[in-house]
Amino acid sequence: MNVLIAALVMFAGSYKMPVKKIMTSPVLQQRLNLTDEQISKIRDVWFKTEPKLIDLRAQKAKIMLNIREELNKDAVDFDKLSKLYSELGGIDAKIKLARAKMLVSVKGILTKDQIKKLRLMKYQWRRHQRRMMRHMRQFRPMRPMTPPMNPPMWPQMDPMIGR
Repeated sequence: MNVLIAALVMFAGSYKMPVKKIMTSPVLQQRLNLTDEQISKIRDVWFKTEPKLIDLRAQKAKIMLNIREELNKDAVDFDKLSKLYSELGGIDAKIKLARAKMLVSVKGILTKDQIKKLRLMKYQWRRHQRRMMRHMRQFRPMRPMTPPMNPPMWPQMDPMIGR
């Protein structure tokens, strides 16, 4: 199952392709030169996939809650915890598989030129984000140096030594 997910993700490119943004952003639609038919097909794919993803995310949240509950107990049952983590991995795999299928479907709707434009826009956006983060780090104020709460006692100050 994991090999299938990896293959689909590799075939689809990045599994974080902005399907919802393609569907809702008129600027992105214009830059990609999407036709009304393509927008309609992408919308159909998204509305078909998103309810499944919502259900899977809800299941994941419930499992995470059960894991937190189990970890907060005084006597942790590791067999139950192992089962919960296995379920969590299965849900994550199903989410990734559903997203990969959706992206492969959307890539089938877009032309090769539109896919190239989309990848270039994503690359430029990531570059812009990295530049902004570097800029923000450069001007971030330094934290003030605080003395330790209990400074170590030096030998010359130790009353037991008698110096």
